[in-house]
Amino acid sequence: MAASLGFSPENASFLVSMVGITNTVGRVISGWVTDIPSVSPLVVTIIATLIGGIFPVLMPIGGSFTAVIVICGLFGFVVSALPAVTTGVIVDMLGVRHLNSAFGALTFVRGAAALLGPPAAGFILDSFNDYSVPFIFSSACLGTA
Repeated sequence: MAASLGFSPENASFLVSMVGITNTVGRVISGWVTDIPSVSPLVVTIIATLIGGIFPVLMPIGGSFTAVIVICGLFGFVVSALPAVTTGVIVDMLGVRHLNSAFGALTFVRGAAALLGPPAAGFILDSFNDYSVPFIFSSACLGTA
């Protein structure tokens, strides 16, 4: 997608690094925030999922490299809450007694999504010959999760 926007391979790889760096920082911060007794991990997850679904749509229309860096950084930061607060959500919803089996089932579902997502995005890209369509599809999937 970055190449289709006219960015160099070096700049494209920097975008991936930006997502990774902000995701790492965001995991620490979202874990800290959900440790506050008045903050629900479920609410944090819902908000992160809804907001995180906006950024993939914005990436193809970001315009300048600076705008796409900001979008990628915000995306990495926002979606970092999803894996970071998973245990808290499971415990709040099902209790500690069901943590192991629920976490295993969730890991299976996430693994299936990781296995099927890239080929589905590739198929969508091949079908439409437009890099923005897989990003719109991923936003729809994330937003409806």
